[in-house]
Amino acid sequence: MWVLMTGDAIAWSPATYAGSAHGDPDKGVNRSTVVTDPDHPDAYDIGECAHCHDTFNDSICGNDLNGLMLFAPRNPTSQTDNFCFQCHCSPVDSQQVDMAENNDYGSTFGGGAANSTNIKAAFNFGKPNQVSTTGSSHNLYKMRTWLINGGAWLTTDTNACLACHDQHLAQQNTGVDPHTFGGVKTAVRRIIDGASNTANQWGDEPAITSLNNEMISDYINNYYQAPYYGDSNAEDWEVSYEPAGDDTDDGSNLPNFNYFCLDCHQYSVATSKTDADPDWLGGRALRAINWGVNGDAHGGRAESPDENPTCSPTAYGYLKPPYNDPDKNYILACTDCHEPHGSRNVFLLRTHVNGKDLSAYAPIEALTPMESEGFYEFCTACHEVNFACGPHWQDPYRWGCAYCHSHGDGPF
Repeated sequence: MWVLMTGDAIAWSPATYAGSAHGDPDKGVNRSTVVTDPDHPDAYDIGECAHCHDTFNDSICGNDLNGLMLFAPRNPTSQTDNFCFQCHCSPVDSQQVDMAENNDYGSTFGGGAANSTNIKAAFNFGKPNQVSTTGSSHNLYKMRTWLINGGAWLTTDTNACLACHDQHLAQQNTGVDPHTFGGVKTAVRRIIDGASNTANQWGDEPAITSLNNEMISDYINNYYQAPYYGDSNAEDWEVSYEPAGDDTDDGSNLPNFNYFCLDCHQYSVATSKTDADPDWLGGRALRAINWGVNGDAHGGRAESPDENPTCSPTAYGYLKPPYNDPDKNYILACTDCHEPHGSRNVFLLRTHVNGKDLSAYAPIEALTPMESEGFYEFCTACHEVNFACGPHWQDPYRWGCAYCHSHGDGPF
């Protein structure tokens, strides 16, 4: 029982299966058109466990192929045949009845055009050619292997998707009415919580109860400003902010994805674009990211004084709204720039940033002439580049932002 005292936040209660995206009795998992049980012609009720742990599936009953009574093999690191992709794929291929589109982050929470409309597609940018100029995604095999080698709780039998999601507790959040329990409806958990604490969703608790800074607004010693939502170039555009498209702009409705992502990315992470292309960019590792006060300019590092007073107000150009308050040291969330699953751009870069839709531009590629144009258009969603100063006298389509700037650099 909770006793609310003066100043207490909304009481938080643990996540449950019935409140999850899969277990919701009205909108949960529903394979009624493919589940057949002669003793129960109406199959299973929506949200029932048996939709996934299908005891009446002829290929499983009496011949448990995977130890969990699942209706299909787990294939836990496959980018194409993963068990989760039996439903989280295109609606025509999905086992789920009336499968909702799982649009990319930039569309669902940024208001942009869809970069991908289902999770399987997001993990398969670049196939079948698997080259760096046709997209990027998290590599499920390498991600799980890296975590296991680092001492995480995953095993070689663990579905790689479970590193970030709890299949029994992950909640549906479409960006509309996202609030729950004083935090938000959230689909993620942190890998450091492990299998021993699966009930701890990440981002569903306000700071006063979690004490873990679960919301990005709780990020210590920095000010978070949400990017613009929607189309900042439309004549009838009204100012609203990610992730809900409303007037909340302080990150109190956004999980602290910085803590979440940096559980892995504070280290140098071995990488490749997809499981079929292990030597992408020479098989190099992703560099460790420091989001603290001595690290990245988009993190906690404070802006340095202008070293070129003839180029006012800064040596390299203005920050665009809503980041143009000189008295605040803004910190960005990882999802302000990156997709969590995959993108047509390199490095999982979004195709809609701070109200700027990049879908009309060529994909941002790696180490090609087109890299310049793509990165320039991406970065100028927030930065106004001053070409009269510093090295910026060159044609931006000849010298792209990424040739000089990357994570770990100082203020631009």
